Amino acid sequence: MAAWQDPPWLRFGRTVSQRIGLFFTFVYRRRIDSVRSEPKGVITRVVGAAELAPFLGADYDLDADFVAEATARGDRCVANFLGDELVGYAWIAYGPTPHLDGVWCETGSPDRYAYKAFTHPRFRGKRLRGTFHALEADDAAFGVTHSVSFIAWWNRSSMKAIARNQAVRIGWAGYWTIGTRRFCFRSPGARRAGFRFFVPRE
Repeated sequence: MAAWQDPPWLRFGRTVSQRIGLFFTFVYRRRIDSVRSEPKGVITRVVGAAELAPFLGADYDLDADFVAEATARGDRCVANFLGDELVGYAWIAYGPTPHLDGVWCETGSPDRYAYKAFTHPRFRGKRLRGTFHALEADDAAFGVTHSVSFIAWWNRSSMKAIARNQAVRIGWAGYWTIGTRRFCFRSPGARRAGFRFFVPRE
């Protein structure tokens, strides 16, 4: 569902949150072996910077600086293809990861963090994305047991999608921007999972 299709109360709440500087999310956790099948015809594989180069730009919400920085940190990109067409992608991190506004996030061991999930508009609503199921056998060999992600409180379509992937909501987390300062918070469930937002010290 596009943002403009959301009910008025949801659009109003999102606008208020933005104006008061509140970033609030629900945190989800899923066993990496809980879903193994991919949608018919979809091929999922790890892609590097060279393979992503043809897709840089606004159409795929990718830019060269982001790709270079993510790969330098050791993050991996898993992408889904239907034939030669890029359906979408997600990035997988195993350590602290920059978010927005100078805020970073991280999750506890032995979890991985899935972020920047993207599906091309032409394929949205067709349930073609199998990205979060990639790398699972590989990760399991290194002791990674769960995948953690967060979704903004107003993003109902993403919540429905992640529920289909057997993810469980474990709590909430976010931060509040007041002037130039940011105050991070999290629920007990997020704390137990080791997930947090934080501002790195200089």
